[in-house]
Amino acid sequence: MYELHARHTLTCTFTSSASIIQDFDIELPFLDENSYQGVEMLAYWVKVARVQGQTYEKLFSPAAFLRTPEERTRTGEHFS
Repeated sequence: MYELHARHTLTCTFTSSASIIQDFDIELPFLDENSYQGVEMLAYWVKVARVQGQTYEKLFSPAAFLRTPEERTRTGEHFS
């Protein structure tokens, strides 16, 4: 499920559309490091997808543009 979420989020980031699967919608536990070979890289990409999703949601989504530029700037500085 996380792999699907990561791929979907990356696709949405490149196409400038919002993800339909939110992190809070996923109830599965995060990956077990011993589950299969290569899980470290998959876990890395899931984390990257989460950051990209949050960046879009907080800075570039239609809802984000309802906030003032100062509020979005503070949010962006919080991410760095």
